[in-house]
Amino acid sequence: MLDDFQPGAMALREVDGRAVAIVRWGDDLYAVSNSCPHMGGPLCQGHLGPRIGSARAGSIELDPTRPTLSCSWHGWEFDLATGSALWDDEYSVRTYPVEVAADGRVLLDTRRRRRAKAEA
Repeated sequence: MLDDFQPGAMALREVDGRAVAIVRWGDDLYAVSNSCPHMGGPLCQGHLGPRIGSARAGSIELDPTRPTLSCSWHGWEFDLATGSALWDDEYSVRTYPVEVAADGRVLLDTRRRRRAKAEA
């Protein structure tokens, strides 16, 4: 159920024999494989936060609409919407489509990859 997932937090679930980290961020839910593609570190033990960027030297900006997850072992960072590593699109973590049913159940499809929402 949706209420089982706290806003701004990760929850580890086993779905179809796979360890999946589910994140509730604002009004959105994200689901990613719990295994970092680097060395298999448990992503659910990593840090969750807004994307950090810089438009110019000397500035740091947070984008709370773009949640990221970093691996606790070596700090690799991933965009939760796309699964792509922030530093190189060649590396990514598996993402899954997740939605909330009318009755509040959280539904996850491990047969498909999540498609990122088009950016405006």
